[in-house]
Amino acid sequence: MKSTSGVVSVISLATLLVTGCGGNEPTDEKGMMRDRKYDYRFIEETSRIKVPENLSSEALVDLYPVPELSPYAGTDFVYDLPMAPQAVGANRAAVSIQRLGAKEWVLTAFSPSQVWPRLKEFIAQQGLSVLSQNGAKGIIRAYQGAHVFEFDLDQGFQRNTSELQVTAVPGPDGLSEITFTKAQEYTRAAAQYFADLADKPTYSYAAQGISTDKKLEILQDRTGQKQLMLSIDQKRGLAALRDALASAGYKIDMMNAQSPDLTLLDVTYYPVKPENEKPGFWGKLFGEPADGFDKNAPYAGNQYLITMRSIKGKQIVNAELPAPKEGEDTERSPFEMRKEINYVILLLQKHMS
Repeated sequence: MKSTSGVVSVISLATLLVTGCGGNEPTDEKGMMRDRKYDYRFIEETSRIKVPENLSSEALVDLYPVPELSPYAGTDFVYDLPMAPQAVGANRAAVSIQRLGAKEWVLTAFSPSQVWPRLKEFIAQQGLSVLSQNGAKGIIRAYQGAHVFEFDLDQGFQRNTSELQVTAVPGPDGLSEITFTKAQEYTRAAAQYFADLADKPTYSYAAQGISTDKKLEILQDRTGQKQLMLSIDQKRGLAALRDALASAGYKIDMMNAQSPDLTLLDVTYYPVKPENEKPGFWGKLFGEPADGFDKNAPYAGNQYLITMRSIKGKQIVNAELPAPKEGEDTERSPFEMRKEINYVILLLQKHMS
């Protein structure tokens, strides 16, 4: 008679894998364990714990505080330029806060003419008095006591998006830290205000002129080859480009500042599979790549040289095919090469924010 202990052990192990893992990890709608590595991006800060008066609150400390970057810090120390959005409220798709060093602004999925009336409502709600306003340029100057702030509403990269930046206006004695901190508070409060009213659109004819200045344009030469033109400063342009590359599936293999006005990026295209085609728990367990790299997508695995050149305050982004390696087939028509380059440029345009 054969022993059944081996069978029982296998069944027990399988049960342990399913119940043990399933009990600790949240699952998706299909019952599969999902990837939690980006959950931190949607964490919402709550109020501190209230301790009864007869107890000590000394134990309530932030073990890993992350200090804000001082506005007076030198920009040379800021090498990595993160553009990860901080979602606000329940309507994450409509409103987010973008950061670049000490600079931050609100990004909304609405046109400036829709946001403008809400901005005026927000300023009034905050108890600020308006010094001046220009609907065509999207600028409102307001004050509270001795502190003056400028609310600058502008067109975003994509159509029907807008950006709001709140800056502290220096007084006779320069920029005070209190005014700077207050401007940050107004930025976050405005983001929350817009998110709460995202499903109640408005429109302002006075703010129609804001949308005329494009931050992102597609240029094309006589042969039909495309390039991007970003009407923003160099630092933000580089941050936006790196963010678009990552979002579109391009891995930056090397980045080199060739000169103060020229940055080169060697990238490789690793398109990600749609969510419904990514490997689940069992697929990963049996060796399927966890990153979900879609080898069948057009130009998957190809390498490119991305350049960003600063010309008269604008950033020009080009894509180039690398020189063929020895022994590689070089029989490609100019049309095919131009088609591939344009694919890269249009994909970056789609993911630019």
